Amino acid sequence: MNATYWTGNPEFTIAKNKNESGYLMIAINVPFKSHYIGGTAFLFLNNGTTIKCFDKGIRDHLNNQSLVIYNLTKEEIGLLKSSRISSIRFSIIGGMEGKQSFTADNKKPMFFSYNNKEKEYYETDIEISNLFNE
Repeated sequence: MNATYWTGNPEFTIAKNKNESGYLMIAINVPFKSHYIGGTAFLFLNNGTTIKCFDKGIRDHLNNQSLVIYNLTKEEIGLLKSSRISSIRFSIIGGMEGKQSFTADNKKPMFFSYNNKEKEYYETDIEISNLFNE
């Protein structure tokens, strides 16, 4: 992340459903149940496109993590299959801090061992294409 949230980094998951559309799940450890991921999330693609994910209130708190699910349309999945995610912007709401917004860049951890074939980022376009072509 481009800023520090005191419990660490988020986890992002893309899932598919039977209608060729999908979901984006964001999870992060939070200090209290009153802190949660909410509001509009933004997926910034490396071709300059931005996908807005609107908060539908599909969230949970499990094992000290805030989890939220955003719906992705078939058209948005098509964009994700053709262009890599470069960053994701999301907000954590609650507590005395109020709303805090964060941007997570698509970069592999520094401790990851790069070799000539490895990229410094996750190839989300290829991974999402493989997922939706199964």
